[in-house]
Amino acid sequence: MLFNGTIGGIVLGTSDGIAQQIELCQQNHFEVSLSIDELDAYRLISATLLGVLFGGGIYPYAYAKLDKIWFKKDLLSIFTKSMVEIALVGVCVNTLSMTGRGLLSGRTPKEVVYHVMNELPRITINDFKVWLPYNMIAFSIIPPLIRPSTTAFMEAMWQTYISLRSNDYNNSDKVTFALGRRNDTLKS
Repeated sequence: MLFNGTIGGIVLGTSDGIAQQIELCQQNHFEVSLSIDELDAYRLISATLLGVLFGGGIYPYAYAKLDKIWFKKDLLSIFTKSMVEIALVGVCVNTLSMTGRGLLSGRTPKEVVYHVMNELPRITINDFKVWLPYNMIAFSIIPPLIRPSTTAFMEAMWQTYISLRSNDYNNSDKVTFALGRRNDTLKS
């Protein structure tokens, strides 16, 4: 748990730092700024703590349960286990991650709920596209003892994406619409 939690914290913290750099680059009209001073430290620490929780607790527990239920290595068992992992763990972890990031950044619970509800369908579709191939490899080849750590490296890329989606409150037309106000872009 300690090893996987440490890896998870490092990976998610790093991925959030990368996401913040991407956001800064977009705000500065694609001028690259590698200044650490411009990073939101609170957001970075929050992402790191989420990584410790996911990497040290949730992923090892979920993988152990899935391995216990679908212990065979045939294609149907691996595919089923992969789909269940995405449907349950993926959706739950993405929801928790986005909710935690939103609340820890000072958003109101109502804003966070609407934002997560609007982003989650697109994220879930992308989750299947990214995680199904990885899970098929992970459940068939990667030993269970190191699977949470290999997942953390995949998670680095995924959480960069989640961080970008989690913090994109300003550019989400759907959130404005969901809050009950028609957006000018929706009128046209």
